[in-house]
Amino acid sequence: MPKFAYIYCHLKLKISLNTYLKLLFINICIEKYPVKFEDHHARDQPFTLLFRRSNAYSCDYHCSKTFYHLFSEESKVLHGKSSSPPSYLEFLPKYVVIKASFDDLLLVENYCYYYICNPLTKNWLELPEPPQLSKNLYPEVIYTGFGLVCKSSSISNKQLGCSTNADYNYKVVLISGLALFEEPFREIDAPRVFKFIATIFSSNTGRWRECEISYSRKISFVPREHTDVVVSNGIMYWLEGRLEFKGIVAFDPFNEIGSKRCCFVDFPAQFCRGWRASEDRVCLGVVCGQLRLSQLFKARKSCFLLRIWELNHNNNGTVSWVLHHEARLLVDSSEMTGEMVLLALHPINGAIVFTLLGDHVCQYNILEQKLESFFQHKDGHILYLMKIAKNKKFISAFTLVHPPWPTPILPLLSS
Repeated sequence: MPKFAYIYCHLKLKISLNTYLKLLFINICIEKYPVKFEDHHARDQPFTLLFRRSNAYSCDYHCSKTFYHLFSEESKVLHGKSSSPPSYLEFLPKYVVIKASFDDLLLVENYCYYYICNPLTKNWLELPEPPQLSKNLYPEVIYTGFGLVCKSSSISNKQLGCSTNADYNYKVVLISGLALFEEPFREIDAPRVFKFIATIFSSNTGRWRECEISYSRKISFVPREHTDVVVSNGIMYWLEGRLEFKGIVAFDPFNEIGSKRCCFVDFPAQFCRGWRASEDRVCLGVVCGQLRLSQLFKARKSCFLLRIWELNHNNNGTVSWVLHHEARLLVDSSEMTGEMVLLALHPINGAIVFTLLGDHVCQYNILEQKLESFFQHKDGHILYLMKIAKNKKFISAFTLVHPPWPTPILPLLSS
């Protein structure tokens, strides 16, 4: 790749970040919003939440559009006029649907064409078209989950948000539907093998490749039609099971060792099963870089029980769950009615969760025991779908956490 292409890219980024750098300089001088370059998840770090309708049951892209953008106060300052919803992604050449997020980057799609973009700097890159899965080997396979994972290329820069974020590589992962692989002459008590197809794009090679990923689990379950993926410490996580969640799949796209690449993570002992483990009552999220699991269900009339655990990686290579919050939410039925659905966790403040209550998108602060509505959904189509599906969640949330220096998008090495 010619050097002038990278020089041009950095010059373009420098010009577009002029306002951003002025704000950063002022923040450091007056110490109003302390910026810690060594701490990616500073307390006052700007963040943006993007809510969109899930398109698992529709091929119409207009039924998957983003309907609400939640900007933190610091994020509003960064975005300025571009924080208005109609213009947020209009810099892209085509109408797109958000598929995944990582730090301040988005993975978006337009009819099987994928783009990586930074909404703050308005830089974007079109990826090569992914290969078509062989219908002979994988009949009727569709992509049910999407992931974007970035990793620092520098030894000294262990996580993005340090230095200039310019030295990194990334992988885009398209996940196919999960399938149960029955081995012949398998013993009754032996673990069952589950497989899925991962189509992975690497920024190092500039190419896609297909991988057949497998892991074992004693319990059997029906795979999901739509999967929301979160990323913590370079690992992709998603909930598995259709009518009732059975556990969490962990996948490392940078690890080429089969036994360490994918595994199944059990729920904590206090996790409630059955109807309390359905899609609208369980949510994965990342808070200050760490994976968290939340569960919310109705305990009695106008009262919901909320639990939040964090996944802890032990020194001996095992994992365990730590209960961070357990609270009862009392809802004033005179103001808002309906089932409460978990949407997302606050990326910085672990005591705040975002929920859907009826047609209201709400924020609940556990410490203050305060539930407030900041948006009322008036989209008749999604309300109708939720009604006929008994309040099944039809909303996906994507988090943007803006580091002190925005992540640049460099040209592909193979271009």
